[in-house]
Amino acid sequence: MADHPLSPGGFSLAVLDACALLPPRLSDVLFDLALEGLYLPHWTADIEDEFLRNFQAVTGAAAPDGGARRLGAFRAAARMRHEIFGHMDPSAIARVPAAVDKKDVHVASAALMLARSAEADVDKVFLVTANLADLPPGALAMQGVVTLSPGAFIDALHAAEPERVQGVLTRTLADLKDPPYTAAELLAALSLHGATATVKSLSRAWGVAPAKGRKRAR
Repeated sequence: MADHPLSPGGFSLAVLDACALLPPRLSDVLFDLALEGLYLPHWTADIEDEFLRNFQAVTGAAAPDGGARRLGAFRAAARMRHEIFGHMDPSAIARVPAAVDKKDVHVASAALMLARSAEADVDKVFLVTANLADLPPGALAMQGVVTLSPGAFIDALHAAEPERVQGVLTRTLADLKDPPYTAAELLAALSLHGATATVKSLSRAWGVAPAKGRKRAR
C-alpha cells in the first residue's frame, strides 16, 4: 500500500505512548503524518489516563480542560479507530517479556495485542515511545513489534517518503498560528525528540537552522 511506505503491501500500525502524545509540537507532527496516511495511530484508555495526569505539568497549560480537548482532537484525527482493547487480560499480560518495566507492561501489552490483530508478514507494528529504558527496543521484536523513539519513527517515515514528510511538516508549520511557530523553532522541537535526519534535510530545504534553546521546543 503506497500510503504506508514502512509496510509495503500493508498497513503501518503504531502505538503512541503517553510520552509521545504529551509534547505539543511532537504530537502535532505525529498526527499530521497520520492524517497524510503514512501510518495508523493507536493507543489505550490507560495511555489516555496517563496523558491527562501529566498534561498540565508537561505543557504548562492554564485551562483545566486543555488535556481533554487535546485528546478529543487526537481521537478525531484517528477517526475514533485508535483504541486497543483486551490488553489488560491476564493472558495478554503474560506475553509481555520480563525485560519490560512493570509500570509499562500495559503499553507493551497493547503493542502486542495490536500485533496479534495485524496481518502477518504484511502489516508492520510499531511502538513509539521515548521511554526506551523501560521498554527496550529488543524486548518485543520477536513478537512482531518494532520499538522506536518518536524521533527515530519520524526519521524512518522521512527516509521512506522524504517529499511527503517534508510536505506534511511544511503544512504543520503553516498551521501553528496560536501562538505562531517559526521554522527554526519547529526544527528545534524535532531535534529535541531525536529526528536528526529529518531536521538535517529540512534545515537544508528551508534554509534555516534549528533555534537554540529549549523554551518552546516541546
